Amino acid sequence: MTKESTANDAARIKAIRDAAQADSEKLIPRPLVDLLIVREVPAEEAAGLIDDYRRQGYVYARGQLIGTPPKEEPTVAPEPQEPTGDDE
Repeated sequence: MTKESTANDAARIKAIRDAAQADSEKLIPRPLVDLLIVREVPAEEAAGLIDDYRRQGYVYARGQLIGTPPKEEPTVAPEPQEPTGDDE
């Protein structure tokens, strides 16, 4: 590794960590941050993924999941009705 690539990598890692810590109300879990770093995700893309993660409603505090995204109500098809013979 050259000094330039090491500096670029350090800057990328710092940018990812800064994006993860940008909103103290909606913390990003450390394993997700580590995964983005290990997979060498570019900083801009990682920031977008982190923002998407926050928008989905996941909230972590002190390493514990304290909120989950809103759940969609299951849709149930109406029961078929028996013909009444009034359709004349």
